[in-house]
Amino acid sequence: MTKEELHTIGRALYGTHWQTQIANAITNLNGDALDVRRVQQWACGARPVPNWLLPELKVLAQKRMQDILEINKILLAM
Repeated sequence: MTKEELHTIGRALYGTHWQTQIANAITNLNGDALDVRRVQQWACGARPVPNWLLPELKVLAQKRMQDILEINKILLAM
């Protein structure tokens, strides 16, 4: 994944504060909390985006999609 793809996915999932939100939502391979500085390093290209991040982002996208579908049901019922 490129840093540009990470930017696109991050903004689509969480808007302007996507780096902090991704750090809060994902743990690293050791199970430790992900530091927002690491996400920032990936985003600016200082470090390559790791391969293990893609499946994690897919899970986040699926969760966000379910949340949006539930909100849409509520809005349609109003």
